[in-house]
Amino acid sequence: MFYHRQDTPDLASEGGCHFAWGGDGEEIAAALRRAGLAVEWDGTPHQRMWVEMA
Repeated sequence: MFYHRQDTPDLASEGGCHFAWGGDGEEIAAALRRAGLAVEWDGTPHQRMWVEMA
């Protein structure tokens, strides 16, 4: 899982950022949710996950 440096301003202004990943997106999204993070994602490999950090 990774994010691009260009997404960094979103962390300060919106409290989250987009993440890309390699592997099973469903498994990654589930792990993030179990860790207490809010994840918005349409379930396809064509959209990055929005993860709320605040």
